[in-house]
Amino acid sequence: MLDIYIRNIDASVKAKLKAEAKRKGISNNELIKMILEDYVRTPTTRNIEDKYINLAKDITSAFLQECKKNQECIEELSYEIKNMVK
Repeated sequence: MLDIYIRNIDASVKAKLKAEAKRKGISNNELIKMILEDYVRTPTTRNIEDKYINLAKDITSAFLQECKKNQECIEELSYEIKNMVK
């Protein structure tokens, strides 16, 4: 296993890393390992992840549009039913 030591890190960078590790509930070491592992992932893997994220956004957007259409139809039908009852 390789040990990596980084010297002369700006205090603000160090503080931000420490805060992020605390927010995630992990150690500073674990956070930095995650950052490095993410950085060295192959471009193909990154591309797949980006495509998945975009697909999820597209599906969510389409679903919300359909929900809006359905709500409009329900409102229109409710209006028609109220007029029929009168």
